[in-house]
Amino acid sequence: MRAVVQRVACASVEVEGRIVSEIGPGLLVLVGLHESDVDSDADYICRKVLNMRLFPNDKSGKNWDQNVMQKNYGVLLGYFSCAMEIIRDGKWKECIVGYLIDKNIPFLAVIGACLGANL
Repeated sequence: MRAVVQRVACASVEVEGRIVSEIGPGLLVLVGLHESDVDSDADYICRKVLNMRLFPNDKSGKNWDQNVMQKNYGVLLGYFSCAMEIIRDGKWKECIVGYLIDKNIPFLAVIGACLGANL
């Protein structure tokens, strides 16, 4: 399991022209899953994302000092189906869009529940 984390001023998810989720300032997290992932991997990613010090402290002026919880910012979680390509014999395997998406939905739910419980 891997996560690509981007600080954002705002972010949204649009499906068929309709916004289904959005946040103001915070983090956009794209998660790549692998068939060998277990629930403890999801918990690890959640803790890591929540505790990354990516934001400035307005009181002290110190950069990279506060996490998303301290700033009371949002987290938007997305699934990146091509994030976990395996390198075999020095060559990238072909990316299969939607790879095991049904299997990965429970992992995304675990991460989402963890993030939601802590924000």
